[in-house]
Amino acid sequence: MGAVPLTFVVGTGRCGSTLLSRVLREHPDVLSLSEFFGILRLAGASGRSGFPVFDLTGEQLWDLLARPFPMLDAMLAAGLRTAEMIYPFGTGRFEPATGVPLISHFVLPMLTAEPDELFDELAAEVPRWPRRPAARQYQALFGHLAGRLGRPVVVERSAASLPLIGRLRAQFPAARFVHLHRDGPDCALSMSRHPMFRREVLAAAARHATGLPPASTLLVADDLRGPGRAARAVTRPPDAAAV
Repeated sequence: MGAVPLTFVVGTGRCGSTLLSRVLREHPDVLSLSEFFGILRLAGASGRSGFPVFDLTGEQLWDLLARPFPMLDAMLAAGLRTAEMIYPFGTGRFEPATGVPLISHFVLPMLTAEPDELFDELAAEVPRWPRRPAARQYQALFGHLAGRLGRPVVVERSAASLPLIGRLRAQFPAARFVHLHRDGPDCALSMSRHPMFRREVLAAAARHATGLPPASTLLVADDLRGPGRAARAVTRPPDAAAV
């Protein structure tokens, strides 16, 4: 399938975009992509406002999408699974102890009840693609999924995606944007109870304490992989003065 209509839903975290993506996937024509650019932001270690935009081979793209991310696996192992993580643990192939591909955490389970099967299909297809600009690779993947699943309208949403707008607009000038917003205090209260956003506060405190630049990407240390350790780190109230 060629170029498909593309819409980005952008907003702060905890604004309701995950719920919207779940509603949209009930429409037979909509390919509802959840956290696609969110996982690229993690895989590319490119900070809150970035994702890879350089030329990529299909093999390089698949490596970004299929690699595990240690912090997510550590959180899952510690029982800190969020509502956005809908991979079927227990019946699926992957487990946090051995690493869950980033694309399997969020993207594929939103598209199909058989995410491992779709993962295998993509693993056989995407690495064969030639080198081309990253935006064309992403569009090729969207088109492939839209054709494979018979859903010709693509809507992507990623948490806390407002910092991505500039780069998304530059890479996809024909795309449409929908800004989903929620009352600020309600967002803040929801963030204060969410493990991923609590982790962001801890990361900011760690950067402050170590003198690392604000855009530094922190990975989970080996001593946080034990049972309960990541849970204690994420649920312990942070020192607000250090953030």
